[in-house]
Amino acid sequence: MSGPNINGFQATVNNALPVAVAGDVRGNSLKIPLASPTGGVISPVGGLTTGAFACVDSAGVVTQGYVAAAQIGFLARSQGNGVNTGFLSPASVEVNAGFITTLYTRVDAWALCPEGCVAGATVYMNNTTGLPTMSSSGATATNWKSATNAAAGELMGISTY
Repeated sequence: MSGPNINGFQATVNNALPVAVAGDVRGNSLKIPLASPTGGVISPVGGLTTGAFACVDSAGVVTQGYVAAAQIGFLARSQGNGVNTGFLSPASVEVNAGFITTLYTRVDAWALCPEGCVAGATVYMNNTTGLPTMSSSGATATNWKSATNAAAGELMGISTY
């Protein structure tokens, strides 16, 4: 089936299932959460994007932009993260504002690779959006490395192990 993608709803059917979705946990390695501030990690106004990095400062303020001296964590997909609030609303990878979520300091996950990568390369956090990138320009190095090779626009495995 193919046709226009109306209001974000599925308009095509693939012959093969994708290996994952950005933010999915890969493998059975330990998932170590970021030490949560008092009250937990609360999604800020505008929400958080799953499959991207976020920062939590000492005051507990969460943002997907880079903050100096803040802890960097990865927002993996989980059952409690996404909530469709409208009847027949399209799927989303956003965590709505005000929802408690978990950021991970160590996790094997899948992330979108915008530039293409080779296994073992350092993964950077875009300083504005928090999205993973392989370019150090306008970005901050993370503890993650690419665990798989990937072409531009494909999913890459990332790992802290």
